[in-house]
Amino acid sequence: SLVFGMGTGLKPTIAPFAVATAVALLVVVPSWRGRLKVLLTWSAAFLAGFLITNGFWMAKLWQQFHNPFFPFYNDIFKSQWANISSYADRAVVPKTIGEALACPFAVTYPTDYAARSYEVRDLRYAALVVLFALIVVGWAYHRILQRKKAQPWPLQSLSVESRFLLIFFVASFVVWQAMFGIFRYAAVLEGLAPLLLVVLVCDLVRQSIARITLVTLLFVSTFLAVKPMDQPRLPFGDTFWEVKVPTDAISDPQHSLILLANPRPWAYLA
Repeated sequence: SLVFGMGTGLKPTIAPFAVATAVALLVVVPSWRGRLKVLLTWSAAFLAGFLITNGFWMAKLWQQFHNPFFPFYNDIFKSQWANISSYADRAVVPKTIGEALACPFAVTYPTDYAARSYEVRDLRYAALVVLFALIVVGWAYHRILQRKKAQPWPLQSLSVESRFLLIFFVASFVVWQAMFGIFRYAAVLEGLAPLLLVVLVCDLVRQSIARITLVTLLFVSTFLAVKPMDQPRLPFGDTFWEVKVPTDAISDPQHSLILLANPRPWAYLA
């Protein structure tokens, strides 16, 4: 949790996964006393790590702009140095529950959502939803239609580690959707999705050969269908800025005005 906090301090977009970790801890720890103890310990270590990497910068921003997250969350801190806005990029955040539920499938083929997410294609999220739905349907069939009262709840047979992974993944996906919905911020989920696919397959299928076959098919299908985000980057150069100031065209640079006639936020170039 200390390292988790340090990572969030360096890259605040990791925050949804910190929230998901707290949720998963509250669920998997058996007693309320144990939950409180683990949660307090985890929160204290996380906060310490966050302040180690971000405390100085937050203090500096507060000193300069009266907003420790400047310019973000300025709708709360109301610094006079920025507009009264959260400055959050919510262009692809689902607006309805239907959009949120459709999100795992909206990146499996060309859609408007996939186009706004840099033309990403990914089969893993849809596969996870389908596997989970099959597990729930199988449980309902045995419990309700065949009246097997001793039938355990779905995923009840999972180990503590597997349950933690599942709860963490679902909570992370929900919080990530509510805050960003931007796929380049979901790298943690991309890395954990294959492992969770194996966990769900092992819970759904009992025969070893069938498990190996299904996992292989899922992995091969994902590999063939996946398409990384098409986000262009400039190549590395000899200097950080490649802009050359035309000094010969400006006779008196100290008493000249540079006007950037462009709607994009390019003032930093000056």
